[in-house]
Amino acid sequence: MRGRNGSGPARFEWRDLSYEPAGANAVVVAGLFLGATAGGAARTYSYTAPLVRRDGALRIRLEDESGAPAR
Repeated sequence: MRGRNGSGPARFEWRDLSYEPAGANAVVVAGLFLGATAGGAARTYSYTAPLVRRDGALRIRLEDESGAPAR
């Protein structure tokens, strides 16, 4: 989520995250986050990301962020 000037959000909050094992070296993270740009209304986004273990650390393999339609 980026503002019009390319900066990060003015407000960001994770919500309802779940962590599901997907094998010995992988975890799927799913949940929501609330984000708002400076002066903008907050929007809710869904978030999903598989994490895989590389060199002893979990790394994001890819991620999807989908915004709820604006009202």
